[in-house]
Order: sequence, then structure tokens, then C-alpha cells
Amino acid sequence: MEGAPLCVVMRCEQERWGLKTICSDRHYRYGREAPDEPVEEWVARQMPFLYAHQFSLVPLSPVMRWEILYGLQQRDARGAKADPTNVRLMAKALAHLPHLGQPGQLDQPPR
Repeated sequence: MEGAPLCVVMRCEQERWGLKTICSDRHYRYGREAPDEPVEEWVARQMPFLYAHQFSLVPLSPVMRWEILYGLQQRDARGAKADPTNVRLMAKALAHLPHLGQPGQLDQPPR
């Protein structure tokens, strides 16, 4: 016998709450954080379950994700380590920015 379907948030292994697409924990969090936003948009920004040795770039814009991944790749190529806790803190601090460039730099066509 199978249980109820799982929450649609990435890597959330909790069962959905009632007829909702998210679990009860996220249902209440959604109600506090973004009750007027479509649940599908809110879900797309939610962090997956992470162990201590993991990090996620989900809250970042697509451009910012590529920029951070490139930086991590270059760091790795030099033999430096990336501390997951520091990457988490960095992602949280940069989540409100569209990219790392100067304001308006990527919004204008090249001359």
C-alpha cells in the first residue's frame, strides 16, 4: 500500500497536506511568506533538504547561478576548497541580486 504523494518541493520527502501540492510544514511557511503569490512560483525558490556537506543555488537568479558556478569551478581548478557553509551564506546574501555585474551593465547592449 502506497502513502500519499510527496510534497512537490525539491527533495522534500514529506507527504502532501490534504489536497495541496506541498507538505504541512511548507503550507504554513507559504502562508506566512507569500500568501498572495502563486504556490508554483514560491515552490520554485524553496531550498531542498540539505545535509551539512551540501549547498544549493536555487534561490539565485539563473544568471547568478551560472556566475557562482563558474567561480566555484575556477576555485576548484586552482585546488582551493569550497566550504558548503560559506557557499550557503553567500547564496543567501546574493539572492536579491540579478547578477554580479555592475547595475545596468548586463541590461544594456554592447557598444
